[in-house]
Amino acid sequence: MVNQQTTYRIQQKRDKKRKRRKRLLFLLLPVIIIGIAIGIYLTNLFQTAKGVLDDSYAADGRENGSALRDGGETIDLKQGVYPSYLLV
Repeated sequence: MVNQQTTYRIQQKRDKKRKRRKRLLFLLLPVIIIGIAIGIYLTNLFQTAKGVLDDSYAADGRENGSALRDGGETIDLKQGVYPSYLLV
């Protein structure tokens, strides 16, 4: 039969591992939640930007490649130049 001291040591090891796992979980949980929130924010931001660009194409009457700036001048969107209201 295993003596009481050995049983106690085994139990302490288990508790120590359990505490370590619990601590790790509590440390990682906020990181995971913040990461998900940033991902959702960026997704919404890019969806909004895409919608604004689609609207500017529709207002110009063209499918893609250029859009009208506020003053009426056409800018080329394929080169990475965007309407001024997106550069906020």
